[in-house]
Amino acid sequence: MLKKWLDWLAAGPEARDATPEKRLRRALCVLLLEAAAADGELDAEELRHVGGIMRDRFELDQDEVQELLAEAEEARAESVGLFEYTNELNRQFSPEERLRVMEDLWRVIYADGSLDAHE
Repeated sequence: MLKKWLDWLAAGPEARDATPEKRLRRALCVLLLEAAAADGELDAEELRHVGGIMRDRFELDQDEVQELLAEAEEARAESVGLFEYTNELNRQFSPEERLRVMEDLWRVIYADGSLDAHE
């Protein structure tokens, strides 16, 4: 019971008001954007990869992808940590799905053709 309450508190007001599907989308998108920006730049190729992953995984149209990218980038900029996002993925994804997330993270990191020390 305490864990559920702490998870709810950690989620923040926007995430608490969203459906589980929207929270999951936002969490994954924030983590992918964070990986893309780890080298200090968020370039167009990395953004294209993030958008493609979100479109394919959640069957989103281009407008939904753009809206999600904007929301996730705002959430990422305001965030003081990644716990709420990783926690959301851990709660909703199976181990196999979490492995797929790791693969997606590496695809995004390598999208610009180089591996930075911070990535």
